[in-house]
Amino acid sequence: MTWDIWVALSYTMIYASTAGVIGGAFVRMLWQQRAPSLELGNRDERMHRRYSVAAACIGCIAACASYLLFIGSINQSGLRGMLDADLMVFLLMDPPGKAAMAQALAFLVIGFSLGRESRYWRLLLWFAYGLLIWSFTVRGHLASSSYGLQLALMLHVLAFGAWAGALLPLWLAARKKTRATWQRVFETFGQWAQIIVAILIVAGITMTWYLLAAPSDFVKTRYGIALLLKLILVIILLTCAALNKWIIVPRLADSTVSPYLSTVIYIEMICVAVIFALTATFTVVVGHH
Repeated sequence: MTWDIWVALSYTMIYASTAGVIGGAFVRMLWQQRAPSLELGNRDERMHRRYSVAAACIGCIAACASYLLFIGSINQSGLRGMLDADLMVFLLMDPPGKAAMAQALAFLVIGFSLGRESRYWRLLLWFAYGLLIWSFTVRGHLASSSYGLQLALMLHVLAFGAWAGALLPLWLAARKKTRATWQRVFETFGQWAQIIVAILIVAGITMTWYLLAAPSDFVKTRYGIALLLKLILVIILLTCAALNKWIIVPRLADSTVSPYLSTVIYIEMICVAVIFALTATFTVVVGHH
């Protein structure tokens, strides 16, 4: 069980890092389009790039650690078991090994490619993002499913990563005294959020239909209970997003309302962290029965 907890922790960091590199790129795009001044825009853009690079570094380390911990969980012989070279080579082409290699390579390339403007580096960056998103179809409950379900999973990863990963930069902006000057950025994010939510709903329903045999599985199986908990958290996320879009952001110039923006975004970040931890824990420890 101890090994399972460590593997789940490494998966949680991979999920968070994936959100960081996707959401960081997404919010950087919004800043480039909507930054109110060149000076502020460039300064924040550099901050967003550093955020994505940090997420890529953490993700690369977590991906390598996840495979070593997987080896250790099989050996059950302490730290020495994690470094069993023969077993590492033997299991490298199994789903955990393939996923770890793809994720480590993708995070590494993303970390090196960010901020480079040449066409070659841009193509390499797109390839790395594609590889990272694809890696989630290699292992897990949908690994042997149809291409349609795997496409739904990749769209789910992309959409949720863009939303979740953008929250930290937006939260930092919301805490600034100049947050009202970034109203256009928050408004644009709210517009994109409608598309993201639509993708999440369609992809989520598609995958849930495959994973659960009947609606009663939501309360009768451990995996169904995990999905139900995630669904509750997603509903809280949607409520917070609606509160921001329809009430807080339109009144951002009002000093009595604007401080609530950072609080609501902070609640969203907590929900996202719990969702990542739940997904990793139930994937590793509980599994799909």
